[in-house]
Amino acid sequence: MLVGTRRGSVGTRVDKFSTMLEVIDFDLDNCYVITYDGRLLKQARGIPMGSALSPPLAIGTLAWMEHEWMQTLEDDAKARFRMKRYMDDVITVTAKDDSAWDVDRFREDFRRSECYWAPLKLEAADNAHFLETALELDANGGFRTRLKNVNEGCEREPRVWRYHRWDSFTCAKMKEGIVVGCLLKVSAMASDDEGFALSVTSKLREFMALGYPAHVLNGVIGRAFARTKDERLLRARQCSQW
Repeated sequence: MLVGTRRGSVGTRVDKFSTMLEVIDFDLDNCYVITYDGRLLKQARGIPMGSALSPPLAIGTLAWMEHEWMQTLEDDAKARFRMKRYMDDVITVTAKDDSAWDVDRFREDFRRSECYWAPLKLEAADNAHFLETALELDANGGFRTRLKNVNEGCEREPRVWRYHRWDSFTCAKMKEGIVVGCLLKVSAMASDDEGFALSVTSKLREFMALGYPAHVLNGVIGRAFARTKDERLLRARQCSQW
């Protein structure tokens, strides 16, 4: 980066990394929030909530810790697991235990956060979901995937309330757009027809329980099909279960 605006002036090269550190320091030291009652509060711990710099700061920090941790592992151990992270959510797939690989010890070491430094710590989650994806290991060692839905099987008395009722004041186009978005996710995330059928049926039941008319849902299915060309959506129109 060059500093200097006058024609013919000699520019001075600025250390980009030191400039980046100055910006980060300013962001960390100047995080203020105005409360509903007019008080001005300063955030004293953690990265600033709501700052555009916070996601890359979190990603960069965790990536560096993971890199340092990986340097402590033997090649044989590295070959026996795979890890993916989205922001601060991590999924780890490990090989089965054998005479040369103590998988339980590896998992326990990772759970104790030998990878991530204090005050960061891991919080355990169930092994069947990652973010919005439901995972299932098939007989061939591959993964079946579909959209995670905590309301599956209890659509009329949902565990989590997510969407507007059809008779709410929100405009119909917005509500229909939300349904389209849900169907697009169902289509993209289902690895097989069985998983798709389970997911799409559950989602449509969820919206029916909120008063969405069948003709509206059929129209929305058509719009989703126009976007994806996924013929499984058309078959969902004939599904009598929802």
